[in-house]
Amino acid sequence: MPKAELGQLVSVSLTNAWKNEPQDFTPWLAQNLELLSAAIGVPLADPQQEVRCDPTGSDRFCADIVALTPEGSPVLIENQFTDSDHIHLGQILTYVAGVKAKIVIWIAPKFRESHRSAIRWLNSHTHEDYAFFAVELRVLRIGDSMMAPFLDVVERPNQWERRLIERQREIAAPQIGEKREFWDAYVRLYPNAAKDPGGGGRGSTRWRIVPDTDLVVARWVSGNSVGLFVRGGRGEGADPFYELSERAQRRLAKKLGAGLDEERYPLDKWWDEEFDGRKNWEAAIHWLEGQTQAYVAAITEEAGGAA
Repeated sequence: MPKAELGQLVSVSLTNAWKNEPQDFTPWLAQNLELLSAAIGVPLADPQQEVRCDPTGSDRFCADIVALTPEGSPVLIENQFTDSDHIHLGQILTYVAGVKAKIVIWIAPKFRESHRSAIRWLNSHTHEDYAFFAVELRVLRIGDSMMAPFLDVVERPNQWERRLIERQREIAAPQIGEKREFWDAYVRLYPNAAKDPGGGGRGSTRWRIVPDTDLVVARWVSGNSVGLFVRGGRGEGADPFYELSERAQRRLAKKLGAGLDEERYPLDKWWDEEFDGRKNWEAAIHWLEGQTQAYVAAITEEAGGAA
């Protein structure tokens, strides 16, 4: 049997694949989030880029990407094209508070031992709900072949937390298909909803743009419920809502019977009925569309004339 010809796997500069991190790599990662999901073992969806994290409303602090787990929990993703540094570590800790993320993914071509040690410390000393990942990014090729990205998870939660994340992945996997079917059923009942942007076939969230405002009504579906909340467009978080006057915010919450808990997105509400799979999807869809239309009408009225 002739010997197989084997090539040599080599690393090439990241800039051979992406000219720079914010303008090229970050948008690429947002569009190819399944690669990162596979690397860390947690399904990620609905990525938003350049999410403002400064409570003062300044653009000074912006997270590269904020995605969502299947349960709707924010995931902070911070990228850099240079070796890990103290500046990015400090930014990450600042952004965690700003977006209220419990899963943090730091991506760099190489991690210094001091920063790997910091990630290990965070995984050992923070609450069990939190998980911190250090992921080294490389670009590989063999000879003149196409370049291929490679994400190497060099630091992750301890064994016990990994089991939790694995269970989450196993539970979430079959839900992806169900979410796709749910939104397909939604469009059959309300064809105009086909124009609503969102997470595509894999996403748990779709949203309705509120005309003449910077706000959207985001609708979500999970394994046991459906609901909705208000936020800005991609990359803006809830900041545009909080630009409304406090009186307008309170009037909307009262009119819609929704919450203003600062720990959650504003005007969040979920269906009270038991969400028993496909048996009552139609009722859930009617409720969700009715709420969506009510939200759009109320916000349009309030944003147009409230002080």
